[in-house]
Order: sequence, then structure tokens, then C-alpha cells
Amino acid sequence: MIQQTMFGEHTAPAQEGIDIRCCSAESMIASGVEGVRMVAADPPWQYEQTEVRGNAADVYTCPSMASIVDTLDLAYDCCLPDAYMLCWTTWPMIADFLTEMRRSRWRYLTGGSWHKTGGLGIGFHFRGDSEPFLLFARGKPMSIKASSNAFASPRTRHSEKPVEFWVRALEAMTMPGDLVMSVYSGMCPEARAAKSTGR
Repeated sequence: MIQQTMFGEHTAPAQEGIDIRCCSAESMIASGVEGVRMVAADPPWQYEQTEVRGNAADVYTCPSMASIVDTLDLAYDCCLPDAYMLCWTTWPMIADFLTEMRRSRWRYLTGGSWHKTGGLGIGFHFRGDSEPFLLFARGKPMSIKASSNAFASPRTRHSEKPVEFWVRALEAMTMPGDLVMSVYSGMCPEARAAKSTGR
């Protein structure tokens, strides 16, 4: 898979704590990352209706669902024995994604949604004003503090998730100093949240 380039060639991070690589998720995982407490994933979903304005394929390359699941399963090997994966999906893709994830080693736990305010989204049957996220586990991780599975905030740029959501998720499921790995990271809101909370 080729992601849209937003940063130059990979160099050592200017500040300790964030490592942004301009590479495929597969090559990052193969580089030997280990000790991950949480995997963050926001895959670029491939839709059959490509004529819709605002479709993800208009912005970046979208791999097949099988390829996405293969990449998420590779990320499993980078994790601690007890770890979480929080993965964004969309309502039209959720049934097929959960079916495909049955061949993965990740164990499905639960989910929630981001309620987008400030205008209607796109869609055929319902307009897309909420976006689901699914929580998976390796081993038996335990949440650190209670957190709601609903989050409301204004929509942002195409597919960008709120930094505030990631702050809340990281504080509920990881400890300061924990390693968070993002695959299909887009505008990197989870990296900004990790840096601001000492992950």
C-alpha cells in the first residue's frame, strides 16, 4: 500500500517521543517495533461506489479489506502480551470487517462512535454524522479508568479524528511512558495525543 506523503524522508525525530515514518505500515512493523501497549488504526476503506464526491479513493490509495486485516494482524506481533487495538471503521463496512477479522489473532471486545457536529456528512441511506470505532485485545488488558463509548465534537478535515478523543482513549487504556503504534495514521491525531499525555 502507498500512503499519501505528508512528511519528507524519514529522519530521527527532533524531539524524543514521536517517530513519524514516511513508509508503509508493513515496513514499519517489519523494522522490529516491540513493546506496544496500544495499536491505533484508521484504515482507508475501499468502497464499491467510487462515484460519490468525497470518497476516500479521491484522496489516497485504499487497500483491500483483506490487506488491511493482514496489516492489523502483523501489528499484533509488535504488542505486549496484554494490549489493545482501537480501530476506526465506517457503518457500511462494519459487518464485512468484523467477519474478515475472525481470521485475525485480535479478539473483538466492544465499540463506540464519534458523533460529528456541524453539518451533514455524505451517504446514501443515512448521512454520515457518526463514525464507529471498534476495540480489540491481545491477552487480557484492563482499562485504567472508566470512559464513555460515545464522543461528540465538530467534524474536522477529511477523515481526521479529534485529538481530544485520542487523549481520552489513551488516558483510559494506557499509562504514561507506554508505546502507542499507529498504522494508517493520516494526520496523526493519536501521535499528538500521545505526545501531550507522555506516551
